[in-house]
Amino acid sequence: MLEKLSGLADPKAVVALVLLGMVVLIFGAASGGPAGQALAAILAVLLVVLALMLIFFYWIKRMNEDIGANRRELDPEFEEALEEYDDEE
Repeated sequence: MLEKLSGLADPKAVVALVLLGMVVLIFGAASGGPAGQALAAILAVLLVVLALMLIFFYWIKRMNEDIGANRRELDPEFEEALEEYDDEE
């Protein structure tokens, strides 16, 4: 599930969710009654929280890419060190 969510996490989706939350909040405030305003506020807060979660998943995705790149750089060096150690024995 986390892989699917991290696949959806990109800056465009985060901006879209924040803007959608702002639009919902504005329309709720303009609609009138206190019940509509409260519902719109709750929905807007949920959308912003979802956007923050997507930022976190995007960060995790980028960290995994960086770790994978570093690992590919270090694997040949590690193999060489193991071969040198085996040759010494």
